[in-house]
Amino acid sequence: MREALKNHMMSVRDVGLLPEQEMHRRSENKSPYDMAKDSAKYPWDQVYSAADLASNLDPAAVPSLLKLMNDPDSAIRFWAVLGLHMRGESAVKQNKAVLNKALADDSNDVRIVAAQALGMYGDSADLGPALETLGKLAPPETNGVLTSMAALAAVEALGEKASPLREMIAAMKPNGPSPDGRFDSYVPRLMANISPSVKPAAGKGKKPKKNKSSAQ
Repeated sequence: MREALKNHMMSVRDVGLLPEQEMHRRSENKSPYDMAKDSAKYPWDQVYSAADLASNLDPAAVPSLLKLMNDPDSAIRFWAVLGLHMRGESAVKQNKAVLNKALADDSNDVRIVAAQALGMYGDSADLGPALETLGKLAPPETNGVLTSMAALAAVEALGEKASPLREMIAAMKPNGPSPDGRFDSYVPRLMANISPSVKPAAGKGKKPKKNKSSAQ
């Protein structure tokens, strides 16, 4: 069944291996479907291999994941960091220096996963930089709705450890640039989950001009 699934994903060049913001960024003025057929924009085989390695949870894969964290493709780096996070406390603590370096990655998705891993499994000294990273990426007004959604989901996952961010998040404007209006309700709901006493009104995200990038 695993092989059948892989073959199907490969035949359609499944874009689900990309974080949502990454998918829309790579699509530019094309649809994600058309972007996926361009191997220069979406090296499917390499991204799938990274995702498969990350998700098999084999501790012996950690050295390979560390190598992938230097890959020029941000989706591959995303899966490498996520692979360390999924392996839990031991893998994170043994590779804190690499994860702290990832907090400054060019990709917001890589930064968010590294921050969540360090916040959840790192030492007390790791929590401050992790929360600082998530706090910078949480406002949709400056980072866009999709990045905000990912950062807020990480904050929510950290629970009480992320309590220093609650006041700032409660005061955020819930609107920001978005590839499609269907995403508009997610940020307000995440804000309410993190700060239950605040009921932010859902606002309209800034929609781009109509083009194929909004189609899926």
